[in-house]
Amino acid sequence: MALTNTHGNGEIPFKRSIRGKLTVIVITILMLTVTSVTVFDFIYIRDILKREIHNELSLYGKSLRSILHLYIEQELELLRTYIAVNQLDVSLETTNESSASTRELSEQMQKNIIEFETGANTFRAFQLLNREGTIVAASNQSQVGKSLADSTLFTEGKLRKYAEFDMRGTLGQYLAICEPITGAQDELLGVAVINSDVSLLQEVLNSAQTEHDSTDVRMGVLNEQDLIEYVFSTDNSPLHYSIDPEKDIAMNRALLGEANFIDNLVDSDGNRVLTAFLPVSDGSFGLVVEVNTSEVFAPTRSALATTIVVGVTVALLSILVATTFVRTSLFPIRRLAHAAQRVTEGDLTARVTEDSKDELGALAHVFNDMVETVRTNQQTLEDTVNRRTAELEESKDQLSALVASFERQNELMEQDLQQAEVIQRSLLPRYPPAVPGFTLSALYVPGNNVGGDLYDVFRIDDQHFGLVVADATGHGVSAAMLSVLFKNRLDLVEADESVFQSETSTDPLSDKTSETRSVYSAIPVFERVNDELVSDVVGSNMFVTAVCCILDTQKSQLTIANAGHPPVLYIRASGEVELVKSPGPALGLYPDAVFAERTLTLHDGDNVLLYTDGLFSLDEDESIRMEAIASKLQQLKGQDNILNALVGELQNGATTEEQDDITMLMIDVREGENQFENQFESLTRTRTMGSTTGKENNGQPAPHIEIAQAETTTFLIFVGKVSWVQGKPVAQSIRNAVRKKHDIVVDLSACDYLDSAMLGTLHETAHECSLNSLNLTIQGSSKPIYDAFVELGMYDVLGFVISGKVQVPADRSRLSDEDIDMMAQQRWLLRAHEALASLNAANEEEFRHVIEELREGIEEAEEARRTKSSGTP
Repeated sequence: MALTNTHGNGEIPFKRSIRGKLTVIVITILMLTVTSVTVFDFIYIRDILKREIHNELSLYGKSLRSILHLYIEQELELLRTYIAVNQLDVSLETTNESSASTRELSEQMQKNIIEFETGANTFRAFQLLNREGTIVAASNQSQVGKSLADSTLFTEGKLRKYAEFDMRGTLGQYLAICEPITGAQDELLGVAVINSDVSLLQEVLNSAQTEHDSTDVRMGVLNEQDLIEYVFSTDNSPLHYSIDPEKDIAMNRALLGEANFIDNLVDSDGNRVLTAFLPVSDGSFGLVVEVNTSEVFAPTRSALATTIVVGVTVALLSILVATTFVRTSLFPIRRLAHAAQRVTEGDLTARVTEDSKDELGALAHVFNDMVETVRTNQQTLEDTVNRRTAELEESKDQLSALVASFERQNELMEQDLQQAEVIQRSLLPRYPPAVPGFTLSALYVPGNNVGGDLYDVFRIDDQHFGLVVADATGHGVSAAMLSVLFKNRLDLVEADESVFQSETSTDPLSDKTSETRSVYSAIPVFERVNDELVSDVVGSNMFVTAVCCILDTQKSQLTIANAGHPPVLYIRASGEVELVKSPGPALGLYPDAVFAERTLTLHDGDNVLLYTDGLFSLDEDESIRMEAIASKLQQLKGQDNILNALVGELQNGATTEEQDDITMLMIDVREGENQFENQFESLTRTRTMGSTTGKENNGQPAPHIEIAQAETTTFLIFVGKVSWVQGKPVAQSIRNAVRKKHDIVVDLSACDYLDSAMLGTLHETAHECSLNSLNLTIQGSSKPIYDAFVELGMYDVLGFVISGKVQVPADRSRLSDEDIDMMAQQRWLLRAHEALASLNAANEEEFRHVIEELREGIEEAEEARRTKSSGTP
């Protein structure tokens, strides 16, 4: 294809060229780098300044706190000196222990107090409290005798040295300092309290400034209403007014005993500030130091401008250098593009100069070799095309002959299927006997493929009648032949009338001699037929499910025996519905099977329906339930051709590509004429357009089987209503897994239904995994499928069913419908039976005939194959 969208000289526009794209990429990277460095540099400088301010504010706050502590300690030292000089501890001890009056002691100390206050410039008032909190001496004589037991000055002062601003006078004017007075044994004698002038302290605090002009310092306390009152401020704010602690977060946290920093806090003037706060005097006061961020970060703004100018200059120079470098580096590619343009125009003499040893030089060398190869190939292309054309013409003739051969084989297969249908029709009763007191209705509808359904009604004696409905596994000729085999064995058993009778004691639990009576049972019939089928179909996965009933017309009793068949539907005249289950394995699975039966006492108006599983495939849009079948039968009760009408109701206009056989046999407890209808054409179901997309009519995935592989495990995933049509390649996949020594996981989570062929395949899978010591896991089985395992007696399969779930790989594919190599299957069966025979002498004798037959069959098949290949007639 020629290059398009170029200028007249063959140049690709700059914005679409590699040169333009690389230039944009390089410029973008440079701009992002410069911008990132500038931003990170600005952030780094701000962070350094912020940390320095934090340290400065912290040191400044700690200095102010040290000044305050030093001032308080100095005042306390003066107070201790006064106490020692005047022996106040002795006076208090005398007062506490003697009867001397407080006023007498006050008069004795009054003179000393006045002299002490005169010598101490900061003292403005003095009080001496005894151990009960009563003032025994004071600079204000009128206070003597008053009690301060409830004040914090006494409650805190008797425990430790304590200081607080005096809120009783002019707020913030005095600092009340307390000191406990103790005796020789450290017992409390009283408390000394002084009110100290803070004007000197304020002068000292005002003189301590930082290098920042916007520095603001304030100190506050909590009053009795838990409001903040400021006692010191450097910004000339009014003192001693109360505010809510929520309005000064920093001061509130300092008064709570915290020491930390707050960034970008907004002060009362609306400015953003950096704030440091810390407690003073054990949390009695809070100290806050602030500085305006506009002053702190002023150096960063000038640094940012300088950084931007430098960054832009560097970026411009880098862009110039990068553009030149990209243009120079990509020149060989442009030259190669021009040469490629010439080649596309048909000039195979175009070459590229190989003037470098790097990747571009290697690319030029490969391009020259490629053009030379194209030129050479072009010369021989026409001869090759002519030769291949002749070969295709010859292949076309061969394919035509092969198609004709396939068509002939298809015709033979169609003839075989037609003959199988004729055989199948011959199994159905033509002249069923009349049953006094009862009306029998039967319906047989063949499927789209030849199946294995059959039913029979026969007379045992004048009082007893037999009814049988059976379904051979699979479809096609094999199912039809299995039905013939079952019917043949059943007819042989039916010919012996005594097989239905057995003797039983009327009182088997009594020690006395009791009478015996003859009872009729279908169990011996199943036992004999099962043993015959096991010996006839040994080594295959084919079996027959059946239900056999014996109707006693005089006692109006129905004895039911089930061999892996769907349960009998019993509809009482009252409308009550019951599924009659008498569990037992399918016929032909294994010898010595045990069956059970159940006897019903019928009444007028009751109905009993025997059927095959094809009844459930009438409507694929939704699952047909037995409750719906019973309900529709009750609605149609009394109509002619009731079973044909039931099929029409259940079908409900649905269409499907795969229709299974439908067989129904109904007993109506009323006198009437029997109705037996055997159709020989399947129900008309139109194939829907787009069926090849793998979707059903309702948009859900069509029934199929998927396969997935792990390292040592093969996964088979059953989806939808899986029948023999989808399951043909399963056996080959299982053999492949066994050959590879893979474990097998069968996932039934998305499976709604398994027909008898697929159930038999699972049984064979369990057997093969046991023989080869492979792990088989069957997971996600629904309750109906699990019940089918139990009813069929598939105990090997049940042993591998788990309640958990193994994770299935997401990478999976549908199984392809490939032809099965029957010779390989026969050899596989031979090896399996030889392995069983080698275990012990009993097995060797039991499987001797089977092994001989398999060997003979393989030898005959190989002989036929050799004869066919050699052309010998």
